[in-house]
Amino acid sequence: MHQANRIDSAASKPEVCSVILTYNEVEAPLECYRTIRAQTYAKHRVIVVDNGSKIPVYEALARALPAESLVRIEENKGFTGGMNVGIRRALEIGSEYIWILNNDVQVPNTQTLEALIKTMLDGDLGLCSPVIIDDYDPKQVLRLYGYGFDAHLWATPLYALDDYETRRVEGRVVCLPGTALLIKADVLRQLGSLDEDYFIQWEDMDFGLRAYKAHVSSASVPSIEINHGFVPAEHRGPAYHYYDARNQILLRKKHLYGLTLYKSLFWGVCRIRETMRWHEEAGRTSANKALMLGLYDGMIGRRSKRTEFSIAKHQEWSIRLAMILVDAMTKAVKWFQNRKK
Repeated sequence: MHQANRIDSAASKPEVCSVILTYNEVEAPLECYRTIRAQTYAKHRVIVVDNGSKIPVYEALARALPAESLVRIEENKGFTGGMNVGIRRALEIGSEYIWILNNDVQVPNTQTLEALIKTMLDGDLGLCSPVIIDDYDPKQVLRLYGYGFDAHLWATPLYALDDYETRRVEGRVVCLPGTALLIKADVLRQLGSLDEDYFIQWEDMDFGLRAYKAHVSSASVPSIEINHGFVPAEHRGPAYHYYDARNQILLRKKHLYGLTLYKSLFWGVCRIRETMRWHEEAGRTSANKALMLGLYDGMIGRRSKRTEFSIAKHQEWSIRLAMILVDAMTKAVKWFQNRKK
C-alpha cells in the first residue's frame, strides 16, 4: 500500500528538463551535468547544448554523455540563442518545467530540484530561483536573491534578504537572475523565449520585466542555495563590457517610452560614464573602449551578435563628445538640486 502511494506520488510530479549551455568548454559543463544528474527528483532529464564551439567540444562531450542528452549548434548563437535551442528541445519532449543553467553552476544538495519544484507548485509560481552564492572572495561571500529596478531601469543586486522581501511586499520590480532559473513551460509559451537581440547579458532582466508586466508570479527561495563561478568585471574580456553597456541601453529602449525613456537613458549613460571613469583610472583601455562601442551601438540600435570589438575613431569621438555633454549636464543637475535645498 505504502509502495503504491509512493509510485502514485512520483507519477503525479511534473516533467522537468535542465538545459546546460556551453561554448568552447568541456570540464565545466561535464561537472555541472554530474551535479544536476545527481538530483533525487525522478522525472528529470538533462540536455547539454554545444553552442557552436570552435574546438571539438561536442566530440569530447559525446564520449562522456548519452546521445539523447546532447544538442549541437553549428554557430555560436550567444546565451540567448543557444539556450533557446535547448528550451525548444525541452518543450518538444513534453517538459512542464525547464531549468536553465549556467555551465559553471554547482549544485551540492541533491534535493535542490525537488525543493524548487515543491516551491513552484505550492506557490503556483511561474519562475523560481535558488539563492546564488558568490564566494569568489572567501572573506566576503555574497548571497544574491535577485535584482531590484528603479524607475530608470537600473538593476541593483539584492544581497540582503530584507531588501528582497521588502521590495516584493511593496510590489516593486524584482527580477530573478538567469543563473539557475526554473521556468514553467506555460510561461515560456505565454511570454516567448529569451530575446535573442541581447545575445548575452541582460536577457534575464528583460525576461523578468516581461514576466512582471504579465503578472507572472516569481520567487527566490532563501533556503535553497547553489554556487556560481563568478568573475569580477575587471577580469573580463572586451565582449563582456561591450554587451553590458549596449544591452542595458537596449533594455531601456524596449521597456520605456516618451519622457521616461529619455530620463532613463540619461541616468543610464551617467552610470556607464562612472564605469568608464573607473576603467580609465585603472588603465584598462580595452575594457573602456569596449564600453564606448557598446554605448554607441546601443544608441543606434544595433542588436544581436558582434564579432569584433575595436571602436572606429569617429565612434570613439562621438562617445567622448557625448560624455563631455553628460558631465556638464550632471553638474548642472547637481547645481539645481543644491539650490533647492
